[in-house]
Amino acid sequence: GGCCDSSPEPSLSLRERMSLSMRSISGRLTLAVAIVGLAVFVVVGSLLQWALRRELERMRERDLDGRADVVAHFLDEVEAGDDLSELRHQLDDVLIGDGQLRIWLIADSGAVVYGGKIRPTTQPADTTAAVGKLTIWREDGVALTGRSFRVKAHGPVPDGVALIGVDTRGDQRLLSAYLGALVFVCGLGVAALSALGAW
Repeated sequence: GGCCDSSPEPSLSLRERMSLSMRSISGRLTLAVAIVGLAVFVVVGSLLQWALRRELERMRERDLDGRADVVAHFLDEVEAGDDLSELRHQLDDVLIGDGQLRIWLIADSGAVVYGGKIRPTTQPADTTAAVGKLTIWREDGVALTGRSFRVKAHGPVPDGVALIGVDTRGDQRLLSAYLGALVFVCGLGVAALSALGAW
């Protein structure tokens, strides 16, 4: 019977096999370069992000400490009833031009001597015992990074606590924008390394 004879497929020449092997090696090298480049960019980007965050935190700490010193100095100068009115004007001046800053003076009785009509919510909640770092919530619900220190009664100023808070959302927006820029630059760097590896 007439069966169809299948002719053997032509084998690849040595040059073709070497060309395929080189393309395979080149692909693996390109992938390896891209992975190493990505790892390097991620590590460097993470370190830069961490360094920026730490620097912003240090700047915020120095700013809060400096504002606390100014408020304490103004409080020390209060001796008579008229001085209390002057103190309020001085604290108003401290706040001028800084929409992120808030200051409260709160008597141990709970009365708000300065800063508004309502005592802000804080964490820790017991501001009579807490001296140092704390979180303060403004009337609109925004959480402020804050400082507190005890105020001793003298003249018209009662025993109480001073609260100083700053809105750090601007720092968070800066960090987010910086992270976005880092991701973009890392992407470009990995793409460039991959292109060079393929070339």
